[in-house]
Amino acid sequence: VEDGKRAILLCGGKASNTVQEALRDFQLLLRGRGQRLTRKNENVKPFDVGGETELEFFAQRNDCSLFLLGSHSKKRPHNLVLGRFFDGHLYDMVEVGIETFTSFYDMKKENKPKPHLGGKPMFAFAGEGFENDPQLKQLRLILLDMF
Repeated sequence: VEDGKRAILLCGGKASNTVQEALRDFQLLLRGRGQRLTRKNENVKPFDVGGETELEFFAQRNDCSLFLLGSHSKKRPHNLVLGRFFDGHLYDMVEVGIETFTSFYDMKKENKPKPHLGGKPMFAFAGEGFENDPQLKQLRLILLDMF
C-alpha cells in the first residue's frame, strides 16, 4: 500500500469567498495530504507561458505532486484549476467552475449528515463522456489521483 499523493492548495491573484471555502473543504478532505498556502499568488498563472514556474517551485518545496489553484475574475468566476506534476514539472491540468456550493460548515448548520473528514469520497463517473471525451477523461483521472 503506497501513501496518498500530496497536494498543494493555493489562491491566485483574486479569490472569492466561494473559492476560499471550497479550498478549505478540499483541505479537510485531503487531511494530512494537502498543504494550503494562504497568501495570494499573483504570479501563478498555469495557462500562461512561464506562469507555471512559481507553481512548480511551490510544489517542489512542499513535496507535492498535485495542485489545486482557486481564482476569481469577471470572465471566469469561481474558478478551480486541478493539475498534476511529473518529475517536478507541470504535467496536465483541467479548469472547472463552481456554480453552486455548500460548505461542510453549512451542512453542519442545517443538520445534514456531515461527511467524514479525512475519508475518501466516492465518485461515480456515469456516461460515455468519461470514456470518450478526452477532457472529461482527464478530469476523471486527476480527481481519482487526488483522492
